[in-house]
This record gives sequence, structure tokens and C-alpha cells, in this order.
Amino acid sequence: MGFGDKTKDPGGQNENERKHWTPQERKYWTTRVLTTVEPARIDKGVKQGEALILLALLQEKVGPDRVDTYRERITAAEPEQLLQWSKRILSAETPEGIFH
Repeated sequence: MGFGDKTKDPGGQNENERKHWTPQERKYWTTRVLTTVEPARIDKGVKQGEALILLALLQEKVGPDRVDTYRERITAAEPEQLLQWSKRILSAETPEGIFH
């Protein structure tokens, strides 16, 4: 793989092959991974963390038996929705008050 061949993904190379990268190749692929792959992984991890916190709060509020009713909905929600529900859990009297 030459430095000019930016269409080839480094994922197909083994560690031994990557040892022979030029500094320019290493910088290019490191930058590419950090700007394209890592943000998506970070966003996914943040969303999973938000969902886990909301599930834990809901469990404290309604008990473990009722949490499973809402688990799929929570884990599929977008971050903005998770934030809205997390705010509502503080004052809602029932789960329906959280998820309306």
C-alpha cells in the first residue's frame, strides 16, 4: 500500500504490515480513524451510558419488575429523547408521565 492509495483500508493489514508504514501513512490513517470512526463509537457509547442511567433511575422509581416493559424503548431512543425522559423522571408520578 502506497501513501497515495487512500482507498485501501488499513484494517485488512496485520500488525507486522503496519510496522512498515511510513510516518506519513501512519499520520494519515491515525487522523482518518480519529475523525471518522472514533466519533461514531464515542457517540454510541455515550448513548448507551445515558440509556443505562435512565434504566437505573427508572428501576429505583418503579421497581425492577416494571423496567423491562420500557427497556427496548429506552435503548432505541435518541439522546435528545433520553435527556427529556431523564428530566421528567424527577417529577413524574408514573412511568406514563415520563414517556408521554
